Amino acid sequence: MNGSVLVKLGWRIVDQQEKYTFRSPSVCFARSRGASSSKAERSPLPLYYLAYFASLQANHKSAKAYLNQAAKTYGDYAFPSRPEAVEVFKYAITENPDDAYAHLHLGNLYGNFGRLDEARSHWQRAGELDPSLSITFRNLGLYAWAVENDLTKAEEFYRKAIAARPKDQTLYRDSADILLAANIMLTAL
Repeated sequence: MNGSVLVKLGWRIVDQQEKYTFRSPSVCFARSRGASSSKAERSPLPLYYLAYFASLQANHKSAKAYLNQAAKTYGDYAFPSRPEAVEVFKYAITENPDDAYAHLHLGNLYGNFGRLDEARSHWQRAGELDPSLSITFRNLGLYAWAVENDLTKAEEFYRKAIAARPKDQTLYRDSADILLAANIMLTAL
């Protein structure tokens, strides 16, 4: 494994007189994550990576602890996008199949890569596990609208998304677009 891949995967490379050593991502993460960081600033993504790396080191106790913490940490603006994250979230789901956030993140990754049918199944599971995750229903609504061309189903998903997050104006806008596309003018207004 070359150094650039290790850096991408969270490993810190330390040059010591032309010899390279690799520090565990858990050490780097623990040092870089200040105690003052607020809950709103935290992202679950490093925790999932730490769990995965701990599992590779056969440190199953730490891996489980990281997974438990990640499953309780949700960040609205956490968007995994690297192809190597697929394995991280597949591992998380294998170890904790009831982690709605891991399903949501893996679904979003698959969606980003154009693997929409795989994405849909993870969004569905995330919504079953945690109906408060509005983004799962939004994504399912977009899927029903764009892929299945089922406006009725898309509207139903958007209604669930709005119920989960009634202050999100983008959900109302998108829902109105669906209703207009279905020629349901009065409801859209």
